[in-house]
Formats: sequence, C-alpha cells, structure tokens
Amino acid sequence: RAEDVMNTSLGAYPEPRANVRYRLFSNPAAKIRHFSIRGGVGQLYKAPSLMYLYPNTAYLDLLSLLYYTPNADQRTAVFTTYIFDSKNPHLVPESNTKFEVGMDLTIGNVKASVTAFREESKNGMGMVPDYHFLNYKRYDAAGVQADEIRDFATLPFTNHTYKAMFYKPQNIKSAVKQ
Repeated sequence: RAEDVMNTSLGAYPEPRANVRYRLFSNPAAKIRHFSIRGGVGQLYKAPSLMYLYPNTAYLDLLSLLYYTPNADQRTAVFTTYIFDSKNPHLVPESNTKFEVGMDLTIGNVKASVTAFREESKNGMGMVPDYHFLNYKRYDAAGVQADEIRDFATLPFTNHTYKAMFYKPQNIKSAVKQ
C-alpha cells in the first residue's frame, strides 16, 4: 500500500508489517470459551525533526582589535567572523523494528490479553560536538597615540589559534524497549 512507504526528501523507506493470530480453542459453552495466540513484526521509520534537518548556522566572532581612545570618532573594534554550516546531509530516518507475541483468553465473562514485545530503535537523532581550530590575527594597538589616525592594517599582529566547538546533528542514538 502507498501509505506503508515513507516518502521524504531523505528517500523512500518501505514500512512492512505482518500480524498473525491462531485460534487454539473456541467453544462458547465451555468454561474456557476462547484461547488464541498471536504474533507480529513490523518496521517503521521516523523522519528527523526540523531542528535536525535545518539546524541554525553557527557564528563565531573573535576579537582581532580593540582600540579605545577618548575621541569617540577613533574608537575601533575589529572582529574576525567565522560561519559554520551545521547541516548534515548524511542523516537518515530513525529505524524502528518491533516484535510482538501475545495470547487472548476468555473464561466465562472475563476476557484477558497478554502481550510481550521488543522494540529496537536505531539511527536515532542526536547532537555531537564538531571541533574546529581557527586561525586569526590579533592586532596590537599599544603603540598608537591618542587621537592619532592610523591604518590599523599596518599594526603589528600575532597569529592566534582558537579551538571552537559546535554541535552537529548525527544518527547516533539507539534504544531497546521490551
């Protein structure tokens, strides 16, 4: 059936299911009126939420120069900005497989059902750290005199490395319910 296939921009994923019931005993006049066993297995997928499919872009501003002078027209701050795309094009839907066995019993006017199941989820969504070593220049304005107009690109500088960490979505979680 068409509704048994998950179609997304992540692809098409069939979701087969099978259920079987076997009646072992059925007699409306007896004390035990009905007894049957059943079982089932099924596969389903869950697409990642928008938070994982379209995470926010990460921005990091590193201070390269801070020059303060009493003259407000000459105060200067320079930042080096890094932009990181946090998207992960390799995400796949979470896979969930469920196995189930049970029995149905009717004794007199009392009906009882007992079910045991095992559900295994794989490829669940999570966020993992994504590390980057960023190089930038840090300018030294210590030699600039107050009210001196200067091209700050000619200032002495030192190279610095900054270790940045951002979170990126990945298929990392799994769970078992029973």
